[in-house]
Amino acid sequence: EGEIADRELSEGGPFQVACSFFMLFMMLQYYDDTGELASKCNQSHIKDIARLRANCGFVEISRGGRLERVFFQIPAVCKYLTRAAKDNILQYVNRDNHQDQMLDFVDRGTVRYEEMVHLQELDTMLIYRCFRVFSKHLDLLFFLNAILINTIILFAYQYKDSQYVTLLSMDNIVIDNTPSQLLLAFSAIQLVICIIRIAGYYVEVGVLRVKRRLLTMDNPVTEEEYGGPRYYFHFWCILMTDGYFLLLFLYAASASAAIALHSSNSLFYFLMGFHLFDMFNIFPALQNVVAAVRFRVSTLLQTCCLGFIMMFIYSAIGFVFFADKFEFEEAEIQDGYRQQYNVNSARCDTIWKCFLVTVDMGLRKGDIGGAIDDVQWRDLYPGTWQMSCESFPGLEYLGCMGLGGDDVSPFIFLRIAYTSTFFVFIDTILVNIIFGVIIDTFSDLRETNEEMAEEMEHRCFICGIERYLFEINSSDGNGFDRHIAEDHNAWVYLFFIVHLMRKDVDEQT
Repeated sequence: EGEIADRELSEGGPFQVACSFFMLFMMLQYYDDTGELASKCNQSHIKDIARLRANCGFVEISRGGRLERVFFQIPAVCKYLTRAAKDNILQYVNRDNHQDQMLDFVDRGTVRYEEMVHLQELDTMLIYRCFRVFSKHLDLLFFLNAILINTIILFAYQYKDSQYVTLLSMDNIVIDNTPSQLLLAFSAIQLVICIIRIAGYYVEVGVLRVKRRLLTMDNPVTEEEYGGPRYYFHFWCILMTDGYFLLLFLYAASASAAIALHSSNSLFYFLMGFHLFDMFNIFPALQNVVAAVRFRVSTLLQTCCLGFIMMFIYSAIGFVFFADKFEFEEAEIQDGYRQQYNVNSARCDTIWKCFLVTVDMGLRKGDIGGAIDDVQWRDLYPGTWQMSCESFPGLEYLGCMGLGGDDVSPFIFLRIAYTSTFFVFIDTILVNIIFGVIIDTFSDLRETNEEMAEEMEHRCFICGIERYLFEINSSDGNGFDRHIAEDHNAWVYLFFIVHLMRKDVDEQT
């Protein structure tokens, strides 16, 4: 009853007449000093007042130095302004100053008008109306089904004996027939849901985005080229660069692979674990985490590239000076002889292996020194003779510590410089720069959202007047809420823009 009427009712003659009389009644009550008309503006006197209020609006305009109220019937197409579209407008509107805010609001409203018209046309099809009934629950259903599938995977898979497997032989991992059949059934359901989500997104959003991009290209696709090779080439290029569509496509591909290949290897069901990432689509708080990375992705990538370049330099240094020291464990002993090469250790016999060890140990453990055998403080050089220290080394025994004398090992100083600078430049500075960028961006996003929420709560979006001015001038202390709901409802102003766009030019004044 309190919603915008559909097109059939809104454009019908009787309802338009009712709206015209109601708008006349609302207009006259502002000139009635006795308050008699205002007292009759209720359901006891106007039976369908809730529907009439929802379909009639007014805006305030300045004409000849006077503030006037212009009443209009809200077009039926405004019914298709979604909550997501409203949130998007409020989040991304330019708030540098009030004038820019209103101009950007009008521009964004014009863009959303195309979406509303598109959704209205879709609503004329029965199959879309049926889809719209349950489409709002598809995302949650998809995520819950993914949790169910991965719960079965968690408890159903096991080893059939004590022998573990490698990537080349996985036959030792088994699953009983009943859980396998359940996984197949739920994976099929998951695939169906995913296909429906892809179709819904493509029909509701994808087609319109592709059309908009085709028209704004440097060399736009003309209407004569629609249906031709160039049209379909750009069509799929644009669609496959849409992040959300590509994510849904990967969901469908992983589910299809799990179903198609389960008979040859049941481990393909592990691909369904990828579907749990849809939790970012379910919980808005996690979307801020993704946004914190996405907004600074260029800075993060450049910093990571710098880090890999530095680790490559350190791996080259390690290859030259510490090739025989890059190992995790002692060499194997066979037949009483110590082997020179241990296949279980990570020796640095190539720069590529040095680089892998540097990345693994340097980043994972935060200490590249953990990949290097201890360098002795004293070393024996050809042509020199070393004496063992007979007492605890002190200042007079610096040579015993490798800090002076003829038996000094230069590698200890190089190792100290190598591991210390790696720790300082990469593990401390570079890694903390990356974390700092993410944390600062997340903090900035949170502050921006808080400032936006505070501004919406304490300042009128249309006129920009502070909340307290309405509160101190109202008898019940609720003047601001009543003002933004009745006098300056932002969405009513957007509906007025739509009203002007649909109005015949000859009828505009």
